Amino acid sequence: MMRKKKLTEKETEEKFKSTDPYAGAVLEEVREQMKIIVEGNNAIEKQLGDFQIETRKNFQDFQTETRENFQTVFEKLSAHDEDTANKRDLVALDRRVTRLEEKTA
Repeated sequence: MMRKKKLTEKETEEKFKSTDPYAGAVLEEVREQMKIIVEGNNAIEKQLGDFQIETRKNFQDFQTETRENFQTVFEKLSAHDEDTANKRDLVALDRRVTRLEEKTA
């Protein structure tokens, strides 16, 4: 099998001009449309890049805030556990004192 030779832009334009009198105008219109598409694509890529950066920063802020919140909750629960343990110790001590008072009375 013979491979087709890939034509350059100039060769393609010359080939179309020789077969169609309006080919030059059509090719120019196609070129302009492609230029608009490429510019639009570049603008979209920039917006997506900016959005990605903003989203990443927002997520990092969210992570930091969430860690801080969990740390606060952990500290408060730890303090509550200590208070509960102290209250249990006081209740047990109060019961012992009550028993001792009952035995000595």
